[in-house]
Amino acid sequence: MNLQSLTFLALIMAFGQGAAMAAEVRPWASYAELHGVFAKFNDLPAAARNRILFHVSAKPPAGIVRPDEISLSIASKAGPRPLAIDRDWRLRFPVDNRLLQENPLILTSLERGRTLVLRPQITLVPLPGLVWSLAELARGVDQANAAVRAQAGVFRLFAPKAKSITLRFAQPGASVRITSARGERMLQAAANGDLELPIDRRSVKADATLHLPFAPQEVSPRFGMTMSLTTELDDKKQ
Repeated sequence: MNLQSLTFLALIMAFGQGAAMAAEVRPWASYAELHGVFAKFNDLPAAARNRILFHVSAKPPAGIVRPDEISLSIASKAGPRPLAIDRDWRLRFPVDNRLLQENPLILTSLERGRTLVLRPQITLVPLPGLVWSLAELARGVDQANAAVRAQAGVFRLFAPKAKSITLRFAQPGASVRITSARGERMLQAAANGDLELPIDRRSVKADATLHLPFAPQEVSPRFGMTMSLTTELDDKKQ
C-alpha cells in the first residue's frame, strides 16, 4: 500500500482482513504513508497557501459518535504518540522528519471490519471583521483550486474546481447581505447553518461586499466532485 502518491483530492483508508493481533490494538498504516498526504500540502510555497488551510477529516464507523471512542497511536521507538481526532473529527498528524526516517506503524483500537474514512479538506483563512470583500474570498478560492491542481499530477485535468464557497454558521437561518454597484441581495443559511455563496465574477468586478451577522465557524471552497481510493491493510505488516 502506497499512499504517498495520493493527492488530497480525497482519501479513503479501510481496514483489511488478516491474522488477528491483540484485542487492544492492531496495525493500520505506516507513518510514511500518511506523512506523504500531509507533506504534499506543506511543501507548497508559503505564498501559494497563505489563504488556505489543509485538514484531514475522519468519518467514523457506524455506532461511533465521539472522537475519543477511536484510538490511533504512532508506535515510535521513543514511545507511543497518540494521534488525536478533535471534536470536528479532524486528524492531528505530526509532520516530523525524524519519524519519517523511523517510519513506525500506526496502531488502531478499531476492530477489524470497522472502517474509518479519511477525507482531505481545504478551508479558507477567515477574513477579519464582519464585512468581507467578495474579491478577497475569490482569491482564496483561486488559491485552493491552484493547490489542488498542483497536487493532482497527471490527473490535473480531472481535478475538481470550486466555483462557490460554503459559510458554516453555528446558528441556522443566518442571513448575509451582499451589496455592490449592481444592487443589494440577501442570502439565508439552511437549517443546518450552511450557506452556499456562488463566486460570481461579475459581482467580484462590481466590488461586492458581504455583511455578516456574526463570524462563521468555517469557510470552505465547494468542489464539484471528489476522487476516492479504497486501500486495505497490508497483511505483511501484521
